[in-house]
Amino acid sequence: MSNDDFNAIAWADFVRWAWEQPAIRAAFTDATGIRTVGSRSAIEKLIDEATGAATSEAAAFVEWVTRTQWGLDLAPKAYRDTLEQPP
Repeated sequence: MSNDDFNAIAWADFVRWAWEQPAIRAAFTDATGIRTVGSRSAIEKLIDEATGAATSEAAAFVEWVTRTQWGLDLAPKAYRDTLEQPP
């Protein structure tokens, strides 16, 4: 197992852990203005699911928590490569 493989596992676990932390999700909302899916009502969650908004907000959270809490330069290469691709 390479260092990057090991780092990918650690980073993914960190992102999952961060998602479960209300204080981190609140900091994300404060910094970005994006309310996370976990803080929405049932109808808002259904609308997000139907429109795909939850996916883009989850991606925004992953990028934010990686940049601000983990360090983008320490993120797995495969993830950094996805950020460099045009949308």
